Amino acid sequence: MRLGYRNIARCLGAAVFAFSLICPLFAQNSYNVYFNEIRPRDTSGDKTEFIELIAPAGTNLSGFKIIHYDGRTNKNGGTFSHTISAFIVPNDGVFTGNNTPLGFYVLGTNGYSSLAEIDQTIAGRMEDNLAGLVLYDASNNIIDAVAWGEPGDLITTDPGTVVITGPASANNYLSVTSATTNSNNSLQGPNLLFNDDGSNWGYTAATPGSINSEQSSGDITLPVELSLFQAAGGNREVILNWATSSEVE
Repeated sequence: MRLGYRNIARCLGAAVFAFSLICPLFAQNSYNVYFNEIRPRDTSGDKTEFIELIAPAGTNLSGFKIIHYDGRTNKNGGTFSHTISAFIVPNDGVFTGNNTPLGFYVLGTNGYSSLAEIDQTIAGRMEDNLAGLVLYDASNNIIDAVAWGEPGDLITTDPGTVVITGPASANNYLSVTSATTNSNNSLQGPNLLFNDDGSNWGYTAATPGSINSEQSSGDITLPVELSLFQAAGGNREVILNWATSSEVE
């Protein structure tokens, strides 16, 4: 599915209700910033760990925050927190389905800084499994969350503000990927980032600062922001008319 479209739907009863459930997908994470790749484990003693975000080129990530949580019940509070300093997402030559240019932000954890693609570093290290990351905007609103192996107590007390029920498109939905192994592979997001429960994330050779092996430029799908939504009823039907802000007339 390509981003940006206009549609008119004539719906009855249940169909209108179904559409009302689908519509929130388009408003999800208006920044279009997502976790895209995570390597919480390697074969060199956690010396090459990193976190990668993907976002539209030109997005200002200054003030956004990444918190790492240990999902074990005896570990409470974020094990590290990183607030992104001044950073504008570059155009890295990757595109969405409607040709919106995308770029990457790569954070080296546990002091990893030797890779050219790394933009910033932090001393904290990630747990191998039963752990996760939560992404906050500059106003401290959750906009994405990913865990690997199991959700652990991220969904109950630590932080307890993410969920694994309801629509996977929700800002605070915790996508749970497969577990990691003792390798240099990384967890990698698919083309459809905003409505995935984690089951479509891959675990393969790391690609920091570039497109994932699970992705194809021109097919990456991010949420669409509605610029128009109208509903008109009459004669036992409802006419829905909507357009996206990215649509080109």
